[in-house]
Amino acid sequence: MNEKDSNSNKTTIRVKLSDDYQDIVIDWSAKTSDEIGESIIEQKAGGCKMEDIRDHFFIDGDCFMLNTILLLSFDLDQTYVHYVLTHQDLIDETQCSRSLCHHTCNRAFLDKQAEICNSDFDSYLRAQPRRIRPLIIGEEEWFDMETRMVRIVAKHIEARVPYPAIRVKLSDDYQDIVIDWSAKESNEIRKSIIEQLSAFTRIPSEKMDFLTFLKPGNGNRENLFVSYQQPGNACFYYNRRYCDRKMEDIRDHFFTDGDCFMLNTKLLLTFDLDNTYVTYVLTHQDLIDETACSADHCHHTCNRAFLDKQAGIVNSDFDSYLRAQPRRIRPNILYYEHFIDMERRKIEILADFNFAQYFDTYCRRSHHVSMREFDNLQNRIYSPCRANKFSKVHARKDGKSKTDQSKK
Repeated sequence: MNEKDSNSNKTTIRVKLSDDYQDIVIDWSAKTSDEIGESIIEQKAGGCKMEDIRDHFFIDGDCFMLNTILLLSFDLDQTYVHYVLTHQDLIDETQCSRSLCHHTCNRAFLDKQAEICNSDFDSYLRAQPRRIRPLIIGEEEWFDMETRMVRIVAKHIEARVPYPAIRVKLSDDYQDIVIDWSAKESNEIRKSIIEQLSAFTRIPSEKMDFLTFLKPGNGNRENLFVSYQQPGNACFYYNRRYCDRKMEDIRDHFFTDGDCFMLNTKLLLTFDLDNTYVTYVLTHQDLIDETACSADHCHHTCNRAFLDKQAGIVNSDFDSYLRAQPRRIRPNILYYEHFIDMERRKIEILADFNFAQYFDTYCRRSHHVSMREFDNLQNRIYSPCRANKFSKVHARKDGKSKTDQSKK
């Protein structure tokens, strides 16, 4: 335990959220413990002698994790809060517990609680009809109060609270995506998210084949979205055509208002080499070290300039060029050699246009690099110093290519 400074009449303790903190100074020159209580929580806190608190509880440098519990009075006429501050030595910050929940013990969640307390919600509560409180409150009265509380809060949220939003980020850009839970089914939510994401990436929504959200599982093995491939994380997938999850499960067990996901866009070619498409991987920022490259977040590719290059290829007539190329008839049964043959043909096409760098990445974590090394295929399939053939297929609005214009 730290020794108190005998020359100091003050002790400093730290109150923390998962992503914020505040140092609180306790001035022991106060005359009573009530003054100490008022300075800490701005309300009376009697019952303990100031000397006992100073000498037997607080130590300068103590750090407490804050859990704010927002409650309604039994008469449902006002809100109040209960603060639980648990010393960090009693908490495992890598997991959720009763003392520390990663979903609620953060600045975004606390700001929402503060917004409710500082709004006119109390006036709304006092305007609601209520029953006369009985002299003796039994289990039935508590259950009735809880039932009415749920109805009142749900009605108020439906009328007043704006739709929740998640944030999608690149290293140098971001977009807030609003989720409207008043939709009738999960497929409406899916379409809305894909359309908003399409507006941000500038890639048409019909070009998206697969969308993956990845976030921490917080040690909850009962979570409906816990991944079997990555047991510590929660995964949620959107297919371009459908969603196999219930809207209530997505709302209650996956997305949290204020979630922030880092976007990784993968540009791909179909097996028949006749069409481009993209898959999006959105990884929660709590799973990413933004100071280093990883399989989920690469500083070279996860930025606006690179994404705009990918969007430019998708929005060009490159697909028309692909469909005009001769190709073999697809066999009924695909074997490994068929995939190798497809990969070789893909290498030829992308090398010819010299924009393979926007389809495949070349860092040491790349799936494409490891696969090509295993199959003895050409690894780097573009030349940084060679002009690409993209201009020959990127038609101008007047129907003439840039190459034709240059010849004139």
